Amino acid sequence: MTKRELDQSEWTSFFNGLSRYCQGRRITLELRERGPLGSPQMIARDLPLMGITSEERDGEIKTIEILVGDSPDNHLTHVVNAPSRVSVAQNITTGEDEALIIESTSD
Repeated sequence: MTKRELDQSEWTSFFNGLSRYCQGRRITLELRERGPLGSPQMIARDLPLMGITSEERDGEIKTIEILVGDSPDNHLTHVVNAPSRVSVAQNITTGEDEALIIESTSD
């Protein structure tokens, strides 16, 4: 797997395109920080992607929201505050995007 970092100026258009292309596809959402048993902290598993959005203020993206679930009434929204880096991990063989990695400066 290779990884490429996106420039912050690309984030909003990338999220819009990814949301359209992957809407309804089942995804897993986890935190990179390890949980008490040493495994990644699972936020959502095998839920359909509803979309990814970003909120910009003063020319800087302040939050990224990832929405997953079956419907607007049955969903989960995960908010990443103070995002500092967005990377895409790609399959070496196919070149397809396999993972979105969002890093944050907030604790």
